Amino acid sequence: MVAIAMQVPPELEWDNFKQREPSLLKPDHKPLDLKNASFPGSDHKLTKPVVEGPLSRKSTMLNRRTTAFYVLTPAGFLLEYPDRDPVTNSKPTLCLKMCDCELGNSPESSGDAGFTIRGKDNGKYFGPGVTHEYVFSTDGIGQATQW
Repeated sequence: MVAIAMQVPPELEWDNFKQREPSLLKPDHKPLDLKNASFPGSDHKLTKPVVEGPLSRKSTMLNRRTTAFYVLTPAGFLLEYPDRDPVTNSKPTLCLKMCDCELGNSPESSGDAGFTIRGKDNGKYFGPGVTHEYVFSTDGIGQATQW
């Protein structure tokens, strides 16, 4: 049902509302643009990601690389999303609390365009003390160093 509702273009709903309720709106009124919307605290540093962008991660079971969109938050969480769209993917598929993780293969020491993080996914429960090694790669060593 949600997938069907997401396929309805926003302008169709807006145009229908303007026709049904013309007394509620000024004739030149336009809907807000999400990119320009502001809310209390929207300019606070904790609402802005430290680093965000695509990374490739080596899967643990099939030894394949998958590319996803990652966000490093100021609170110290590395979040994985299937893509950049926050509307269709509001829940992260991976959540690593960085203070509980170890950086195993840093780009500065290895010279590779990638890095390794050993830690436990906070979004899933594998049992007490069960950690995994996550192998990430980037397009270049500069991008890997930024992460």
